[in-house]
Amino acid sequence: MDTVEFFKDVMVSSGAEWVLWFLIALAAVVVAISLERWFYFHRRSGDTRALASVLEDYLRGKTPSPAWPNSGQALGARVVEAGLAMMDQGPEATTQTMQSRLALERELLERRLVVLGTIGNNAPFVGLLGTVIGVVHAFEELGRAAAVGQQQSATVMIGIAEALVTTAVGLFVAIPSVAIYNYFQRRMGSLSSATEVLSRLLLAHIAARAQGMHSVAGR
Repeated sequence: MDTVEFFKDVMVSSGAEWVLWFLIALAAVVVAISLERWFYFHRRSGDTRALASVLEDYLRGKTPSPAWPNSGQALGARVVEAGLAMMDQGPEATTQTMQSRLALERELLERRLVVLGTIGNNAPFVGLLGTVIGVVHAFEELGRAAAVGQQQSATVMIGIAEALVTTAVGLFVAIPSVAIYNYFQRRMGSLSSATEVLSRLLLAHIAARAQGMHSVAGR
């Protein structure tokens, strides 16, 4: 038995049903990750204007500590809190600290998103594999029927149609996966932009305070 014959027998004997179940399992993974990431992103989200107002009130001395909404779980609040802890060390130390914290938070935001991207990119090929296996099986049946002088073209066409189902299921899994992946990428960009607003607000305050101290010292 040559190599081609071996693989053909494996595909014919295994069938394409396992591919369909594998795609269903991938769909379940997509749903689970999407829900988990949605709740995580929701906790890290916050109204930028509200967060900026809280920060401004604190920097102006109106509140003893920042009264962050949502218990300070928003991405911007977590990054700025790290900057506030280093505020007395100067703008450079504050900037480096906030950049480090933002990088850490982005890593947490990106967690498991690569799985969504991988499934979205490869699910169609998995479905195509199932279709190829189904077509090989259908033509194998046609060859056996022709060998004994039977006509089973209708049965073969039905088999091919059933084999194409795996390609369709692969697309049904891939399209939402890619859309959800892109959605979270946009959300991550929006959160980073909001964090940048708060970070610049804090750095502007530090710069203004340093300028005021220099002015007093110059007198």
